[in-house]
Amino acid sequence: MMSRNYPFETGDDALLKQIKKGVTAQGHIEGGKKAMEAGFQVSEYWMPGLGGKEMTDQHAENTARVLSEINPHYIRSRPFRPAHGTPMSGQVQQGQILLLDPREQLLELRRMVRALDVTSKVCFDHMGNYWRTASGDLVFHHEYEGYQFPEEKQTVLDRIELGLVLKSNQSI
Repeated sequence: MMSRNYPFETGDDALLKQIKKGVTAQGHIEGGKKAMEAGFQVSEYWMPGLGGKEMTDQHAENTARVLSEINPHYIRSRPFRPAHGTPMSGQVQQGQILLLDPREQLLELRRMVRALDVTSKVCFDHMGNYWRTASGDLVFHHEYEGYQFPEEKQTVLDRIELGLVLKSNQSI
């Protein structure tokens, strides 16, 4: 099977326009479905926190909707951190984008996962998925194959709740 890593990031049209992605949510759906039908192994990467505080709900809900329509083989979480010197970094520094704190990222992630209706593997294999439980363990394992949905969806939601127990889920 051929592999295709698709630069997805969000399923929200307003956010796609803001980050100048050059594609709409419908374009992502069509491209993702075509890649699946062509026999590619599709990994869609989304970015918790990309919309900041202002767009968190619509980012989570629309991302879940688009990913559910594509139903890729893998959904991978890459939490948003603006790279120094980029336009988005400048917007953060000027207060135009208010970044989510780690707890708010988990809340956004919970909203997205609750709305997700897929048979995909949902993965947190990136070092940016640093959330911790009260006992200090990582909320999610970083195994490449992730969690199989829908079978392990409740496990992921339960793990998110463990992370939300901390009043301030600090990064490493």
